[in-house]
Amino acid sequence: MLSKTSRESLKYDGDYYWEYTNAYVNGVKQSVYVDQDLGALEVGHLYKATKTVDEKYITGIEDVELKDNTVNARGDGAFWLTTVEDAKVKYDVDDDTVFVYVDVEPKNGEDLSKGYDYTITDGDVKDMYVGTERRPTTA
Repeated sequence: MLSKTSRESLKYDGDYYWEYTNAYVNGVKQSVYVDQDLGALEVGHLYKATKTVDEKYITGIEDVELKDNTVNARGDGAFWLTTVEDAKVKYDVDDDTVFVYVDVEPKNGEDLSKGYDYTITDGDVKDMYVGTERRPTTA
């Protein structure tokens, strides 16, 4: 996921790539290198690299659909989502689980149609909103 679309152009092994320096991969901010033939990436989209050259230069991507599932509950070692038809699904987490907190800030008050910025930081299971709460509470 990108927090900003600023990028530099570079050439590797005869092909041109965009270097995005504000990307988050598995919760870690780092540069990613994407084949320019794939087009420009967008802020706030989650992408899956499907093909690489030398495990570094991305030559195939898929846009991953983010679903808006309701978090029913969360705790230190798990969280529960409501998926289709109110079926509750439990996800266990441990110290190896990576959470990324994405905060969407409207550029003009509360009106998201005027544009918005993303802030991406390390997260925790306690950062998940439960039900309709506006801010996470301590579990």
